[in-house]
Amino acid sequence: MQTALARKTRELQRIACNLQPVKNMSISHGGNDLRSQGDICMALDLITSLKYCARERDLERGSKIHKEITESKLHRNNLYVANTLISMYGKCGATEKAQQVFDDLAVRNAVSWNALMAGYAQNGHSQQALQCYEQMSQEGFTADAFTLVCVLKACGNSGALEKGRKVHDYIVHEKLPKDVFVVGALVEMYAHCGEFQKAQEVFDDLPFQTVITWTALITGYLQHGHFKEAFCCFKRMLSKSLLPDFVTLACILKACGHIGALNEGQEIHAFIVREQITGKDVLVSNALVDMYARFGALQKAQGLFNDLPSLDIVSWNILITGYAQHAYGNEALYCFEKMQEMGYFPDAVTFMCILKACGSISAIEKGQKVHVQVLKEGLLDKHASVANALLDMYIKCGALEKAKVFLCGLQKQDAVSWNSLLSGYAQKGQGREALECFSHMQAAGFSPDAVTYACILSACGSIRALDKGREIHSQLLKGQILRNHVVAAYALVDMYAKCGELENAQEVFEELPVRNLVVWTSLLAGFAENKQGDEAFSCFERLQLEGFSPDAYTFACTLKACSNVGAAEKGQIVHTAIAKQGLLEKDKVIGITLLDMYASCGMILEAHNVFDKLPARDVVTWSVLMVGYVQLGKVEVVLTLFDRMIREGMKPDTVTLTIVLNMCSRRGLLSRGQTYFENMSKGFGIMPSVKHQNCMVDLFGRAGHFEKAMTMISSSTPLNSITWLTLLSACRKSDNAKLGAWVFETASQIV
Repeated sequence: MQTALARKTRELQRIACNLQPVKNMSISHGGNDLRSQGDICMALDLITSLKYCARERDLERGSKIHKEITESKLHRNNLYVANTLISMYGKCGATEKAQQVFDDLAVRNAVSWNALMAGYAQNGHSQQALQCYEQMSQEGFTADAFTLVCVLKACGNSGALEKGRKVHDYIVHEKLPKDVFVVGALVEMYAHCGEFQKAQEVFDDLPFQTVITWTALITGYLQHGHFKEAFCCFKRMLSKSLLPDFVTLACILKACGHIGALNEGQEIHAFIVREQITGKDVLVSNALVDMYARFGALQKAQGLFNDLPSLDIVSWNILITGYAQHAYGNEALYCFEKMQEMGYFPDAVTFMCILKACGSISAIEKGQKVHVQVLKEGLLDKHASVANALLDMYIKCGALEKAKVFLCGLQKQDAVSWNSLLSGYAQKGQGREALECFSHMQAAGFSPDAVTYACILSACGSIRALDKGREIHSQLLKGQILRNHVVAAYALVDMYAKCGELENAQEVFEELPVRNLVVWTSLLAGFAENKQGDEAFSCFERLQLEGFSPDAYTFACTLKACSNVGAAEKGQIVHTAIAKQGLLEKDKVIGITLLDMYASCGMILEAHNVFDKLPARDVVTWSVLMVGYVQLGKVEVVLTLFDRMIREGMKPDTVTLTIVLNMCSRRGLLSRGQTYFENMSKGFGIMPSVKHQNCMVDLFGRAGHFEKAMTMISSSTPLNSITWLTLLSACRKSDNAKLGAWVFETASQIV
């Protein structure tokens, strides 16, 4: 009680000191004037309420209290009230309101400046915070420890290294006491600016290190993505027998999430539970949820989230982000709806996360509803990142025209937006639309960057627009972009390879300063597509000599090259490499490509062996094996495979049925062929195509059943030249000259 009373007394004394005489009001030095005592009590109540609003970020209630203060004119007569009001607005993110209150003050002190500066610094308005510091100094106010911490934080956040150095020089020149918070801010400023050596020097110069200074160094490493270094710092801190505080724990959990240190993260989690920290600090609780979400342990993350005693918007954003990043779009949408049901209002980060989730599951209707919410909140003009997330959602959902209309309707566009749309067109194979989009982008005044060029080159490759690709190549050479941005150079290699200009592709490739597996595979695929098997296999060998391990796509391209030139021995070498990586069991495309390679090379036993070892088979796999036997004339084996496929519950497609009907036609298996044809629509739900009907015309013709062949032709729509040539060939083989002459005459008129 005495401690609380003493605190209350000191609070009253501070307020009394700041209370200035008001016109027509007499304040007795003895404190017997009831009006002055009433003002002091009112001020104390209002200050207590303002501090609560600041702590809870309750701007609405704080604004109402401001109205009361304005009506009582206390903010003009009492600096303590005014300064608390400025601080409240700053902590609630309403920096414009804080500035208004500050500007209305007739008299200011260092605390007034500090409150305003802290508000700007805490809300990321670093330049305004630095301007406050300059003006404060010009008006003759001396910076205290709090001032220095604020200005150093602003320097670190904005990368204002030179200004930060000047503040450091001021601290040294004035021989200010080594305040632990100021030194911590110095370490953090240098670290945030990437000057880790200087940060370490300041850190090492301390007579003793505290948790605050260690945490400052750790956060600096984290900001620059040096997660391993941050973790090493944490270990060194523990070796000094220093226990981490809430901020340190939150930082190091973030590091664990980024570097995949699950075991270490779980150890820290155990420490948090042991020390009964869970639930005491929302920062640590959120960091725990975030760490498990990053690892994909979403059930664990959800469990921790459910156990949190108090939630904030950050908690919800972390969980929604976790689900969105791991393609659990429906779960993310559920969280989004639940959050709003519980009275939490989504912010810009929430909208970005949920739009990503909508895109991941092509939930365009949900995405459009979110779009309406974004418009209601007026976020499009305030946050370019939200606009880009909306654009990306439409692109991911395949609604490219909607994406284009949305982008063209934005008041604020940027190169990132245009690049996203360009990339969308390129990925969907809509090369002409991408080229048109590129023209619109340039007309809107946006200069293409390396990413733009990479997208447009991809589009050129997809539609074989070689002339446009060469034009882009010239632009890249003029701007010297190829030397500085390998992403554009890689795209150039791919474009030339897809257009069949392999000499140009090879030339650009050989000049690359750095290569990766993607560009190697682009060149290899170009050789494979153009039936240059030896060159493709040479690429395959060279990339491995340079230390690259082929992936599934690289293997598939190499196998295709072997198939094209019948290089069975080289194909077997590739097979061995695939087996070493265990890809045959993991990747369906690899299995089909390997099967096709052996079948194309006539090594049908090896092909069948691969087929038998596949963990799962689909209709394509069956068809590829059948084609292999077709090439060897093994008709009975083909038909046996087809019957086996049906018995195993696999439904044939149009390709499989074409293979089977062709086999029946070649061997004159009339009854069997008719049965398969009749079962197409009745048993398999497939409407016969012209190809299937041509097979039957050939089958009937070979068997001499010309009436049935003519009936098939009369019921077939549309007919093509192959139909008539098939019947004409049958007439010739059967010496049916009369019908043959009629077929020839009719075909000449129709075809």
